[in-house]
This record gives sequence, C-alpha cells and structure tokens, in this order.
Amino acid sequence: MNEYTRREEVRWTLIASLLMVLFIAPAVVLLVTAKGKPVPDPAARALAEDAETRIKPAHQCVVAADKLGEELIAFKASAKAAHVDAPADDAAGAAAPGAPGPPRPHPGRSPRESRPAPDPPRPATTAAGRGRTASP
Repeated sequence: MNEYTRREEVRWTLIASLLMVLFIAPAVVLLVTAKGKPVPDPAARALAEDAETRIKPAHQCVVAADKLGEELIAFKASAKAAHVDAPADDAAGAAAPGAPGPPRPHPGRSPRESRPAPDPPRPATTAAGRGRTASP
C-alpha cells in the first residue's frame, strides 16, 4: 500500500467520525431532554387532592411552631419578672406543693417490670488485666 492511499484513508476516517459526532450529538440531547405527555390518572389526581387537604393543617402546625419560639421568650421573661423567692421553711427541704414526686411505674406493669434490666456480669480478669479469664 502506498503513502497516498493511507493518507486518503485517514482523511475519510476522520470525516466519517466527525459526521457521526455531528449527527449523534443532537439525537443524544433530544433523548436526554425529552418530556413525555402526562397521562390522566384519576386515582393519582384523587390522592393529590387528598394530600392538599391534609397539608393545610400541617402547615398551620408549622406556623404555630414558628410562633412558639417567640412566645416562649415572652413567657420566660414574664416568669422571670413574676419570680418570688421561696419562703425559708420551703428551703429547709419540704417539698413545695405541685412539685414532682418520685417516678411512678408505667401503668399496667409491676414496679419490677418497669425497672431497667441490670447489666450482664463481666468475666473476671487476671491481675495483669490482659482480658484472660481467671482460672477457678
């Protein structure tokens, strides 16, 4: 094969590659940006309308929660302004009326069931503390 033929072969290969890129790139762009026609789905529309009616009370909760921070600051300020020192007999250890008492067991459970489970016993270790169990 002579040099002239190789040069022509390379030239036409490059031209064919360039044409492929020029024609395939728009097709890829069209495939990536394609949008389908919406299909009417009565069940989906009913679910969307139901969700809209349920979101209104949830939005009101969010608005109330946002206001809560401001109200809490005002409440703390009024509580601090109305603070009265405790009388001397209450300071001696007597519980104030309305103060929380000792914790009560969960309703429907015995006091034994409401206590947390104790930690499992740990294995004994040697005097060197290397984690080996002591022999009996």
